Amino acid sequence: NLSLLFHLLLPSKGYKSIIYNLKSKQLCKLFSIIFCENVNAMIQKCEESGDVAETISDFYSSSTHVKPPPKTMLSNYDVDKFLHELAQLTREQDQIPLLRKITEKSTVNDL
Repeated sequence: NLSLLFHLLLPSKGYKSIIYNLKSKQLCKLFSIIFCENVNAMIQKCEESGDVAETISDFYSSSTHVKPPPKTMLSNYDVDKFLHELAQLTREQDQIPLLRKITEKSTVNDL
């Protein structure tokens, strides 16, 4: 579906703008729990690199607790559904299971 692709590529321009209210430090905290990593190490790496996606990918690829699948198992529809679900969750204890679920289906590059 072409409109879904454009929505994922240009979310602020789409007809379904979504607010996630997740900052870099919050993402590092959530993923440190999922990866069983030190939150301060993740935040420090994120601050040094300036890129939370790169930080999460680096920790995911070296995680001994969560192994990325060799091949992506996500469709654009899966990603869109996940993002809509995430936008509805405001508490960390609700966000973690959803992030864990999507992480298990995601390659390092997907995250």
